[in-house]
Amino acid sequence: MATHQQQHYVPRFLLDQWHTPPDNKLTSFRWAHGKLTHKRFVAKSVAKLEHLYSMQRESAQPDVKVERDFLGPCVDEPASLSHKAIVQSGVRLLKDQQKIDWARFLVSLLLRVPAMMEDMRARGRKVLAAGLDEAPNEYLEARGDAPESTLREWVEKNHPSVLDDLAVMTLPHLVQSQLLNNAFLSATWATRQLKKSRFDLLIADKPLIYVGTFETSFLVGLPIAPKLAFFAFNNKETWTNLVRQSDKSITRGVNLSSVSQAERYVYGTSPQQDSFVAKYLRK
Repeated sequence: MATHQQQHYVPRFLLDQWHTPPDNKLTSFRWAHGKLTHKRFVAKSVAKLEHLYSMQRESAQPDVKVERDFLGPCVDEPASLSHKAIVQSGVRLLKDQQKIDWARFLVSLLLRVPAMMEDMRARGRKVLAAGLDEAPNEYLEARGDAPESTLREWVEKNHPSVLDDLAVMTLPHLVQSQLLNNAFLSATWATRQLKKSRFDLLIADKPLIYVGTFETSFLVGLPIAPKLAFFAFNNKETWTNLVRQSDKSITRGVNLSSVSQAERYVYGTSPQQDSFVAKYLRK
């Protein structure tokens, strides 16, 4: 049986936190036929797409090594241990390697969601196609009996997957980018328990909340459990402002950001917040 075909852009270890009794599942919200629907699923059954990170997707056996050899063992598995430590003890007791693993995971969440991957694939096709149009005389001299009049035509006919796969080839390098990882590692990290809030945190299929810019001032937020939010920021005033807010206010702010930026799905512990999701989830 083929493995690694279903590729998760929000890992199971994170969504597992939203499982609740009596069925030990989470609630998935989405618009369908003009109505907001909600159904119960286990975490491994949501936030995934077939061959999202695969190369040679049109072939009989797509290449799944980015998922199999990188995102799974090098990103998600180490991050799951950091996540467990954060949930249990906060960020202050994290070891250096756990911080590195968590920063890499945060970078991956910026890049691996479906809309970003499609945008990256489109940009990669454009860049590579432009490169194939350079030096046409060299191709004409080397083409031999090939009927294609340009190198781009030859590639599109004989190796079309190359145009689609450039972005996937570069994904591991981007996730490990020193610039992006250092932006997180040099920031201040904090968690906020939200036990006094009536409502739980929601988490979206685009789970990372990003405000500002790495070059100036930024705030990154991530729901890591129904009553626990993770924050990374590079402005001391940010935490001062967060501390002043009530659990109710922070929960609503995080949920508003999560739902309004979601691509299609929002996940919660129950259907309790269906009216809130219906108001802010794009149709």
